[in-house]
Amino acid sequence: IFYTRKMLRNKSFVIHCHLPRAEVLGFLVKNRDSKLILTRHNSESFSPSIDIRLASMLSRLVVQKADEIVFISKSVLNFCETHKEITSESNKNIVYYGYKRLKNDFEDKELPNIEQIRYWKSSGMKIIGTIARLEKQKDLETFLRAAKLLMKKDPNIRFIIVGKGSMQNELRNLAHNLGLSDQIMFYGRTSASVKLIKLFDVFVLSSKYEGFGMVLLEAMDAKVPIVAANNSSIPEVLGNSYPSLFKTGNVNELSDKIEFLLNNSEFKVKILQILQERRSEEHTSEL
Repeated sequence: IFYTRKMLRNKSFVIHCHLPRAEVLGFLVKNRDSKLILTRHNSESFSPSIDIRLASMLSRLVVQKADEIVFISKSVLNFCETHKEITSESNKNIVYYGYKRLKNDFEDKELPNIEQIRYWKSSGMKIIGTIARLEKQKDLETFLRAAKLLMKKDPNIRFIIVGKGSMQNELRNLAHNLGLSDQIMFYGRTSASVKLIKLFDVFVLSSKYEGFGMVLLEAMDAKVPIVAANNSSIPEVLGNSYPSLFKTGNVNELSDKIEFLLNNSEFKVKILQILQERRSEEHTSEL
């Protein structure tokens, strides 16, 4: 902090801070000639590891020195206002993530297990997939329990979870206990997300909350129907009246929404049309 303050002394800088530790540092080193820009990206407490009231007080203290606060969605702004993490005097701006269409020319050797997925597809299997960090926020327990219900009705379904995280072993154990070990693939992390999503029959986002949900734009880009939890910024991205939103954590409703998409081709066409119109109107493919 001392070195940074010395560097900034009597000089004009734009200081951009993202995440709590950086914001606190920016608060401590800002001088009168510098501009402090803060970016808030998720609908969660300023510092989830401490008491929520203390976190709100710390957040309000930090933002007092901010010249601008950028929120990546209306949902994040609403969360910060509701939880009193910003002040009424704060200079607030909403700037959505830019989305650049990812290349789709990855070689198969860069995509481990892709031949297994293609084999499932060629055997007439339907693929239900998600891309998420393996953390509590993503509520993959609900995804797995919905998968169990779907398997009871249709054994020709396979499930893919793309991502890594601290809950990997816990989720694998849950899949085993649900009898899904042979029907589910824990793919790990990949940069070729759109190429994988193109192999899905339905993309699912089961999160308890999202700051924005960039993966939804990837699924739109891949032209795959989406079933997603109805919370935070998710309806902001997909539209409040999007037909395939389900109540957060509701296993039965998630299962029913997926099943309906799989078995109703006309509805699937309608959903894809809604998503493409939404992408064109609200989210350009490249910003």
